[in-house]
Amino acid sequence: MRSFIIALLVSIILHLIILFLHFEQKKIEAPLKQSPKTSSIKYVKLAPKKPTIDSLELVESKIQKSKQETKNLEQEAIKKEFLTPPSPIPPIPKKKTKTIEVTTKKEKHQPKAKEDILQEEVKQASTSSLVGELSKPKTRAIDELTQTYLNLYGDEYYSFSDETKEFLKENLSDIGKITQKYLMYPSISIRTKQQGQNVVEFYLHPNGDITDLKLLKSSTYSALDSNSIHTIKVAYKDYPKPKEVTKIRIFVHYKLY
Repeated sequence: MRSFIIALLVSIILHLIILFLHFEQKKIEAPLKQSPKTSSIKYVKLAPKKPTIDSLELVESKIQKSKQETKNLEQEAIKKEFLTPPSPIPPIPKKKTKTIEVTTKKEKHQPKAKEDILQEEVKQASTSSLVGELSKPKTRAIDELTQTYLNLYGDEYYSFSDETKEFLKENLSDIGKITQKYLMYPSISIRTKQQGQNVVEFYLHPNGDITDLKLLKSSTYSALDSNSIHTIKVAYKDYPKPKEVTKIRIFVHYKLY
């Protein structure tokens, strides 16, 4: 019974608290729900002022003046464009030219006499012969030593080309002298008093080499003949070089003093 009474009291207290909170909340929300007060201000439109007659005349006169001024400015600008003369172009300086007077004398062509014509032909012939002689290449005079070497070729010499002939005339004696310079007398030939000469033939190439070295004529002494072949194998390096392969024939002397 006591528990029932206590529960009843507690429920009553709770209901009272809830009611109290409910009333407090309504008091707070009431002023928020009220509508705002309307203002009593009224807006009044002002009527525009009517322009007077004097003000209209002034405006029209100002407009006319501005138009007149713009017209005057346009006319002045047009006058300046068309009435102002263009700037003068400076004159171009003329180049001075020298005049050269050429005086020509008229010569009367008279027929030449026969003697004059013959003299002119003789002069022309002499000048042409001199020109021909000067244009010919200068050849070296053949000395006695060179001539003796050339005699070794016989008629075969005339079958060579002009270039080969010129090389032989100019260098054959030098080849013989170079060979004699390198010549060493064999000791056996000195003891046995061997003397004489032999003829040697070979081909000299443009690069300085030699080929087909052989003995054409013997000295009747084998020591002298073999010495000549050996000497040419050493001396050929100093020989002059031809422009084409050339046959060389020289003789080698052996003489005791």
